[in-house]
Amino acid sequence: MPRINRIRIINFSYNNDSRHIQDETFNFHGGENSLLSLANGGGKSVLVQLFFQPIVPEIRIQGRRINAFFRKKRLPAYVLIEWKLDAAGGYLLTGIGMVSAEVSGVEDEKNRVKYFTFTSRYTGSHAFDLANIELIKQSGNILEIKPFKEAREMMAEKGKKDPYNFSCFYDDDGESYRKRLAEFGIAQDEWRNIIAKINDHEGGLDEIFQKYKNSSQLLNEWIIKTIEKVIFKDRAEAHRLEEMLEGLVREVIENERFILEKEVLDEFLGAYGELVESLVELLNGLEEQKNYAAKLAAIQSYLNTETIELTEKNQGHKLAVENIKVEQQRINLEDRSNTYWLRMDEHLLAASKLDATELSSRENEEKLDAAKLSAKLMQAAGLRDELRVKRADLSGIDEKLAISRSQYDTDERMRNLEYSLKCLIQEILQTLESVLARLYEEKGVQEKLQAQANRDIGELEQDLRKFEGDKGRLQQQKMQYESLERDVRSKLNLSLSRNLLGELAGDDIAKARFELQKNLADLQIEGQRLAEERTGLEQKELEEEQELQRVQEERSGENNVLHTLERDIEDYEQQEQEIQGILQKFGVDFELRFDRERLQGVFSQLLKDLNHSLEEAVRIRDDAVESLFSLKNGRLHIPEEIVAVLADKDISYETGEAYLRNQTPEIRQKLLAGNPVLPYALILARENIEFLAQAIKNLTLRRAIPIIAYEDLQVSLTLVADRWVQTGEGISLVCLYEGRIFDNTGSKKARGRKPFRSGEYPWGFPSTASEIGRQAFQID
Repeated sequence: MPRINRIRIINFSYNNDSRHIQDETFNFHGGENSLLSLANGGGKSVLVQLFFQPIVPEIRIQGRRINAFFRKKRLPAYVLIEWKLDAAGGYLLTGIGMVSAEVSGVEDEKNRVKYFTFTSRYTGSHAFDLANIELIKQSGNILEIKPFKEAREMMAEKGKKDPYNFSCFYDDDGESYRKRLAEFGIAQDEWRNIIAKINDHEGGLDEIFQKYKNSSQLLNEWIIKTIEKVIFKDRAEAHRLEEMLEGLVREVIENERFILEKEVLDEFLGAYGELVESLVELLNGLEEQKNYAAKLAAIQSYLNTETIELTEKNQGHKLAVENIKVEQQRINLEDRSNTYWLRMDEHLLAASKLDATELSSRENEEKLDAAKLSAKLMQAAGLRDELRVKRADLSGIDEKLAISRSQYDTDERMRNLEYSLKCLIQEILQTLESVLARLYEEKGVQEKLQAQANRDIGELEQDLRKFEGDKGRLQQQKMQYESLERDVRSKLNLSLSRNLLGELAGDDIAKARFELQKNLADLQIEGQRLAEERTGLEQKELEEEQELQRVQEERSGENNVLHTLERDIEDYEQQEQEIQGILQKFGVDFELRFDRERLQGVFSQLLKDLNHSLEEAVRIRDDAVESLFSLKNGRLHIPEEIVAVLADKDISYETGEAYLRNQTPEIRQKLLAGNPVLPYALILARENIEFLAQAIKNLTLRRAIPIIAYEDLQVSLTLVADRWVQTGEGISLVCLYEGRIFDNTGSKKARGRKPFRSGEYPWGFPSTASEIGRQAFQID
């Protein structure tokens, strides 16, 4: 069984319009139990009655009609109920649009409401679901309610395009709407006969279960009785059919000659019944085939629409994916560009640090080379001194050896001394060879250092050439600066001299600064004076513009006055012509157009006469409309008070007019000949007559109402004359009814005739009266 998921109310007001619901949605979260808590008089029963409208339109709660809330409204109200279907079947939307019958352009029963209902089935977010259906539109701070006619046309158009999921029903198509709700397990009879009675008054649920205290009473008195009422609501028609069949059988039995014909007819009816059953099966099959074809066409249309929508969505998704890829590629390029520039900044910073480090390294290497060279020179100087000392020692030894040889001329001592000297010389030579090898090694290192120094010199020469280029650019900038300096000095009338080094004297600079400050102060004073003069000129110009604008406004005002006077003259001449036509139309002398009192008297008398005719025409129109409506419903001679009591007490009844209208002309003439009172009578079941008597014992009426039971319809009264009967001694009834009201064809023509709308009177009085009032107002 479906459960209420959400309820939406649009543009509904109650409590004498003191409470207004613009657009409100009540969420029941898939059918959870909910509590509607309002203070006494807050409108709980009104809202409950409003919730009933999309299910059972125009149902009463606590004797109150729903049309009472729409008498003064010009815009419609919409009530939408979203049902959650069983077994993941999605959602069903049932809705109703209601407006006053006068606003909708149809005049019918007084205080009647015009409405249409619709259903929409969906499984997800949809253009015609509860939240997105376009019945209200917000433009800034203004809410626009869709008019009744436009909303109904929109629903009907949607129903034609998608009949499988959407349906729209007018107020005269309630049976189709009931069947549509029954397809989803929503029974109107259950809501009308059970749920509505529970909510009809305060404590309705408690009273029901106090009256039916056990399950058997509840089953017998409530459920079964309700089912019987629905099944046997046409009991009167079944009873009439039974009576007709009884009469037919009785006549056939009384006349023996029809027995043979009856047997032949029975055989014919048997064969005819078989043929009828075959035809019925064939027609049912064709109807079923037609329904299946319509459903398949609707399904195909729906699937084609869904395919188009899915194709469009797929194309949109592809475009979105391509856009995302382009955006991703752009982001990747941006990331790479950002990384490149970060690495470039790091590279430039590292290169600057490397240049500084290389410069420092070259300076340190130069210092190191100088220190090494100084150390080598000092070491070489020390070795030279040592060699010089050794050579001196060797000279001394040679001298000593010579002296010794002279003194000791022995070979033994010479050999020893020679051996000793030879050993000493060998040691000295070894030492010198090691020193020489070390010096050769140092020479190789020095050669390498010299090559490095040559490379450094080449790099320095490159730097020198670069510095010479910078020097040239600086000299060019210097020349530009000197030219700019000359221009500045010529503009400022300065005479500054430079020495041989190109430097300025401090006294000249101070003197020039003093002169410049003095000139600046003079220029500021002059600028302030000029600004004051400019302000004065601007003020004077503004005053002149204001004066010019005032003159133009005065001129424009004079032109406007002139145009107004010319237009007034034209209007006066046109109105004078209109007044002349009006006065000639009603036979009044044109020379009296300035005599206000006489004209007012003449037109007042015309208005009184026409208003009297208008009131009479309106009264006739109202009586005709009321009689026409009563004639359509078969209640021309039955008071509305009795009909209201019967409806309130749920008493099944039938008027004599309706009963006679449903009969054949022969039976109708027979019934009227025996009982002319029947058109004025109220026909009830015998058990309901006493119940009606109890219900109307406090009611006062201006006419007598005959009450006849169904079992007494064949009773005949004593006829005095045509349409004149006598019920008892001294009591006679004259029944001057209109026989044409029982003609079915005539009543259908009357029902199909278009009723008069506001302003459409055949006599033409209202338009003439309003025209005379308007024309009299113009003359006045």
